[in-house]
Amino acid sequence: MDTATLRSAMQETYVSDGIITAYLPHFEEAMRAAQINTVRRAAAWCSQIGHESSGLRYMAEIQTSGPDWTWDRTRYRGRGPIQLTWQGNYRRFGAWCREAGYIAD
Repeated sequence: MDTATLRSAMQETYVSDGIITAYLPHFEEAMRAAQINTVRRAAAWCSQIGHESSGLRYMAEIQTSGPDWTWDRTRYRGRGPIQLTWQGNYRRFGAWCREAGYIAD
């Protein structure tokens, strides 16, 4: 995948080609790790990442608390381009990363 393909697959973004180029190897590795290996899966992946990160502009949730937010929601707020949220999801993702060999602890 090249920068132009990635840019056209996602919603409009205002980040530079340099930033997209820097993200590209990680983006492709994440797709391989998640077995995103069909056009339909790639389209869904790109659209979800584009939506969650507002076109790759935000790697953490903008709003950090609210009147109805629990400690879990505040501490484990959305992070990363997919905006991983909640303690249980952080734990499951951490376990998956450990099992896949991405982390040691």
